[in-house]
Amino acid sequence: MILHIVICDDDKGFAEDMRKRTSKILDDKGYVYDIVILHSGRELIEYFNKNSADILLTDIDMGDLYDPKISREHSVDGFGAAKMLQETVPETEVIFVTAHEELAYQSYRYKPFSFVSKRDLSMLDEDLKELADRVMSRKSNNTLFPLSADGKTYIINTREIMYFKSDRHYICAYTMNGKAGSYRCGTKEAYEQLASANFIYVHRSYLINCRFIKYFDSTKVIMLDGATINITRDSARLREAHLIFSRYRRSLQ
Repeated sequence: MILHIVICDDDKGFAEDMRKRTSKILDDKGYVYDIVILHSGRELIEYFNKNSADILLTDIDMGDLYDPKISREHSVDGFGAAKMLQETVPETEVIFVTAHEELAYQSYRYKPFSFVSKRDLSMLDEDLKELADRVMSRKSNNTLFPLSADGKTYIINTREIMYFKSDRHYICAYTMNGKAGSYRCGTKEAYEQLASANFIYVHRSYLINCRFIKYFDSTKVIMLDGATINITRDSARLREAHLIFSRYRRSLQ
């Protein structure tokens, strides 16, 4: 499973420091993650219009509030962004990281996970560890995931589907009982949507559900039904697959 993080701060130096700090925390936890850096409330809104994230670390008072090129009604602060997320992607957890301690009480109407002062980031380490654990636990317990294909959204039950196999412009879903359906979608496109559901991309024609893997080494995957799938020589893709599989196995302990 991949943890998707967004950091938003108009101070580019501070945002980069936050990225490094967050990376160290998540590396120490052994999580697979990606981090997106944004620098304004408007960028944040535009990003979430097309994407989602598990955790947002955001400042409250951002530069677009004072940009003379941006009218006041079109500027967005951290509170405005949090309000929008509550309405559109309520599953995203928010941590406010700001120098304005006087806004702490006001921030709780937006139901953040926590409020951290930029003057003392020691609290962020423990808060982020706790929140990452909570989000990953929630992900591991969820078995229903959306898959967008051919302009439609399908609900995929990961307790049933062993793997997807590409067939020209389609991917076919297979369960222990055989073929269970097909979707007009490429394997790479499907992987981008299902990596957080413990699917690994080990071959250009296959997406494999970690739940149904019996054996996995550097050359092949053996499924619970005995099927053998040869895997990619792409070292980066294989490394990512091993990280996702290792994280899944640890979640079962």
